[in-house]
Amino acid sequence: MSTLARSAATEPILPMDETSHTPLLSLDSLSFSYNERSVLDSMTLSVGAGQLVGLLGPNGSGKSTAFAIVAGLLPKGGGRISYRGRPLVDVDGEFRRGLGVVFQSPSIDTRLSCRENLELAAAMQGFRRRESKARANAWLERMALVDRADEVAGNLSGGMRRQLDIARALIGDASLLLMDEPTSGLDERAFRTTWDRLDMMRQELGLTTHRPEEAERCDQIFILNHGRIVASGAPHELRRRVAADVVVITAQQPDEVAARIHANLSIAALVDGDNVLVESDEGHRLLPRIVEMFPAGSFRAISLRRPSLGDVFLKVTGEALGEL
Repeated sequence: MSTLARSAATEPILPMDETSHTPLLSLDSLSFSYNERSVLDSMTLSVGAGQLVGLLGPNGSGKSTAFAIVAGLLPKGGGRISYRGRPLVDVDGEFRRGLGVVFQSPSIDTRLSCRENLELAAAMQGFRRRESKARANAWLERMALVDRADEVAGNLSGGMRRQLDIARALIGDASLLLMDEPTSGLDERAFRTTWDRLDMMRQELGLTTHRPEEAERCDQIFILNHGRIVASGAPHELRRRVAADVVVITAQQPDEVAARIHANLSIAALVDGDNVLVESDEGHRLLPRIVEMFPAGSFRAISLRRPSLGDVFLKVTGEALGEL
């Protein structure tokens, strides 16, 4: 779910203005092409207030392109972007002043201390020295970086650098926060810590991502594939497209396993890398039936789990999200 707005998931998907029913940011038939290759195809979004929203899709699906267009880094090829109900021009000062951006790679200066990074970010947004120091101190505390405040950012762990980068993006009271793959490259502990911080701030956030576990934290998901939105809804709504259970079979010949299951049981079996995924509302009954169909040693592993957003993507598109 490329991690989009704060006043969250999807790349450029932002909340509605809390004072009216007008979307804070809406995309209408947004399109973009590199040479003659279509990257975004008529993307249309309008998202409500107070949500963490995400754009979920594999690398190359158009997430980062949509992100870059909303952030003003690329010109749109077609369609319209509106902010608080008015169309945006190519350079819009009001919109840019209220925008915070977190890129896939941290934008902090690793040669400066944490405090210096934040004071510099505040000064670049026009705050005087005293206010810049106050804002830096407040965000250091909010991100639990007080103990590392005067240490150069290059010495921080990946998770701490990401938290510092988020503070940098928000230090100017951004009303919108765009996050592109905010936990890319982080280990599981850093992933949880970063999201704990984001959840504590949780006003309106948006993100673009290809990680199902990241998308699970969103209120609203838009699934993007080959530049088009192919499904949308809350995570629990999207998971309803998949049966209650998923039998996961890891095998050396997954295509052969899938074909045999389909032939013998007349049920669909989807191949995702070395895994074969079989949906069932009664997985505990189906699993032993599958085991009995094959000789011992046919599988490296077989298990039962609940469906994920990765399973939803595979079912909707027929393609896997790829290596996460």
